[in-house]
Amino acid sequence: YLTLVQESDKAFEYLVNYFSQQEEPTIILMFGDHQPTLEDEFYDFLVGPFDQRTFEEQMRSFITPFYIWANYDIPEQTVEHMSANYLSNLLLDVAGLEKTEYNQFLDGIQEQLPVFTAIGYVDNQNNYYRLEDYKNDPVYASLIDSYDMMQYNYLFDPKNRLNSVFTISDQAG
Repeated sequence: YLTLVQESDKAFEYLVNYFSQQEEPTIILMFGDHQPTLEDEFYDFLVGPFDQRTFEEQMRSFITPFYIWANYDIPEQTVEHMSANYLSNLLLDVAGLEKTEYNQFLDGIQEQLPVFTAIGYVDNQNNYYRLEDYKNDPVYASLIDSYDMMQYNYLFDPKNRLNSVFTISDQAG
């Protein structure tokens, strides 16, 4: 495992060095979509069995780092609470690119729920909620339902997809 981490670091260094010499503006987003796959017993030894952790500890077990680099000046920032479903919006913001209606919709959700995972969500007051209980949540149930419908429309309903919501319109005509 550690050898592969070292090789990944070398490859990333090579990539950054290459693009740092290029004139075309380039942004690189380095992101792992999961933590290292190690034996459950190893994690159990380090932090205890998953089912015996608090819900907040379970949610934190899904944290993965990311890094955005550009060969031109971009604002330096640290992001404390954000889930992967919002990463594309952050990249669009850094690049100064236009957002689709769907990306704008995600911005609205992120203001209220900055963390949204397969097992739960965290609101902007840092309250943790189990996803399985969201239907009983008087504040966020309709927001989560709207998010589910948008995702379904994009991913699983190509015949009825609202393409204008997921694409940038050509203003030039």
